[in-house]
Amino acid sequence: MRFEKAWTVAAKEMAEFRSNKYVLITLLLLPLSMAVVMPLALVLPIASQAPSGEPLPLDLPPPDMTIQGETLVDRVLVNASISDSVIRGSVIRDSRVMNSTLVGVTVEGSILEGVTIKNSVIRGSNVIEPGEISGSNLVNSPIVGGESEFVNVILLLLDTFLLFFVIIPAAIPALMASYSFVGEKLNKSLEPLLATPTTDGELLFGKALAIFLPTMGATWLSGVIFILLVNLLLEPTLGFAPLPTPTWLVALVLLAPLFATLSITANVIISSRVSDVRASQQLGALVVLPAIFLFMLPLFGVITLGPVSILGFAGGLLGVNVVMAFLALRLFRREEILVSWK
Repeated sequence: MRFEKAWTVAAKEMAEFRSNKYVLITLLLLPLSMAVVMPLALVLPIASQAPSGEPLPLDLPPPDMTIQGETLVDRVLVNASISDSVIRGSVIRDSRVMNSTLVGVTVEGSILEGVTIKNSVIRGSNVIEPGEISGSNLVNSPIVGGESEFVNVILLLLDTFLLFFVIIPAAIPALMASYSFVGEKLNKSLEPLLATPTTDGELLFGKALAIFLPTMGATWLSGVIFILLVNLLLEPTLGFAPLPTPTWLVALVLLAPLFATLSITANVIISSRVSDVRASQQLGALVVLPAIFLFMLPLFGVITLGPVSILGFAGGLLGVNVVMAFLALRLFRREEILVSWK
């Protein structure tokens, strides 16, 4: 393959895209609007409801009793110092509890440090660097340090937003590639292009490159804007910048380009086989289904969305892309397009 020939085709395609307002709006409006609207509409309201991380001014007196390394069941504990213990079905008031597990416990006016809390009610207490908190109700009890349920919800929400930045590079080519052959046929510019001294591989690669570069440019630009805006909104609340996580990096750097390649290849094949722009667009839009399928799996508990699972999915997607590239070359019929299309 002669890269300079393919680049000539790509440069010609990109010049036509720049002169087409419809293509430019499709290319920029969708990703940039999502990058700005989603944080403002979804992340900002949640961040404004964040629980306070400032501890209550609890001034506990010296403890009347000290308990260490015991299992306490159905007890009432007042003004105690408890550490390394398991406490079940008890009531704790005005006490300090450290490095313990609380199950079905009611706590009032106490300091809980390094504890695991399950199915309990915590009122007017300071929860410092907790472990797991599940099935519990914290009333006027700030979490100081550690990961709160609020932080976990925020991180889970941000991972779900990844779906949009994988759909973008799969959706944009469905609109752009539909004009790759059909649009040129309607504009009477396809025949001179097919008559040029380029191989089928150079022609297809050039057209694919012309779509891939602006698609990924728009995707990565919108991703950077989204990450900066989310960090600006959440860092004051969380105390750290939540993005990019390893999952985000792998998805944006590896998975998004693979989905873009799959979408482009499939849409170029469709565009070269049909003679109607609307049919080409409708068939090409089906390529976004694998992206939606990937993000549905964690919802049903099939996989956990993370760098390892995304890498595994990307490996399978790479194999599909190789097959699609060979299929595109086999199905492309230059002479048929020149002679048969009406």
